[in-house]
Amino acid sequence: MHLDRLRPVCESDGPFATVVLDTTHDTEDADDQDRLRWRALRDRLADQGAPNDVLTRLDDAVTDAPTAVGPAGRVLVADPQQVLVDLRTRGRPTAEAASWGVVADLSAVVGQWTEAVPLVVATVDEAGGEVGAPGEEPEAVGGDRPVHKVPAGGPAHRTMQDRVEEAWRRNAVAVADAAATRVAETGARALVVAGDGPSRSRVRDALPERARAIAVDVERGHVDLDEVADAVRAADRAAALDRFAQAVGRDEGFAARGLEEVVAACRASAVEVLFLAPEAVGERAVWVGAEPGAVGLTEAELVSLGSRTVGPVPAASAVLRAAVAAGADVQLFDREDPTPDLPEGLGAILRFPV
Repeated sequence: MHLDRLRPVCESDGPFATVVLDTTHDTEDADDQDRLRWRALRDRLADQGAPNDVLTRLDDAVTDAPTAVGPAGRVLVADPQQVLVDLRTRGRPTAEAASWGVVADLSAVVGQWTEAVPLVVATVDEAGGEVGAPGEEPEAVGGDRPVHKVPAGGPAHRTMQDRVEEAWRRNAVAVADAAATRVAETGARALVVAGDGPSRSRVRDALPERARAIAVDVERGHVDLDEVADAVRAADRAAALDRFAQAVGRDEGFAARGLEEVVAACRASAVEVLFLAPEAVGERAVWVGAEPGAVGLTEAELVSLGSRTVGPVPAASAVLRAAVAAGADVQLFDREDPTPDLPEGLGAILRFPV
């Protein structure tokens, strides 16, 4: 996962209110349930010392948002100046949360995170097609005629059939060119090519190498973009785990395992990919300073490095804070995921040995 949207949290001095709120609307009394759920979380924040101006700012963010449809949730992080993060979850949150502290509860935030996967969709047939990213008005391309073969015989018939096949080819090239352009413009991770089999094949053959490498064929009417995005995320995870296993096996210093090694790598801004199983990390705590990279197992360790400590905090959120600030990717594992060998729930691929 790329967590650049959390960078404002890492750049703020805090303290922070972190909220995971269930905003599901699937019953007649959903509005009342919304108010009750938010009131309960708001009270928890107040009990932990969140000031009124922060609570009021969160009130506005919660009540001003459009009403959800079906299973849904919100993730919010606010400091004394502003709401820094406001995300909609994909479906109902697995658990609600409310905390006020010197470090945002990034473990709760990332636990509800579904990384957006940029996609381009090309819907094709013999006459051309439509190309666009989800949520935008697609561009109609192609349109060369004729596109229908007719039963006949003789040389004139063969010429007519050749004209039809050439129109198919030109239309496929037009769709492929438009799709490749949108892939380059959007940084798409997958190009969904939907339509009948022969049309898809012609478009795929006309695609340049970069776009062809990420093309996914589907039947017209059977496009499940969530499924395509999930497949991209799964491939990313598999590739990251393979790199981690290789780094561990080579023993050249490009892998960290366990709390002590990962904390040292975070302090050096050396983490390229963080692997985190929050439940395995559990209640372990580390000491942090004002800067995200100021992380130590003990207060004395931070003081010896010249850092001003701001307190002990949950280890999972501390390493996430440091990793996000350093531009690292994150792979999160919950209880249902097959978890790699991560002592104390932590591992990392490093940019350089520490």
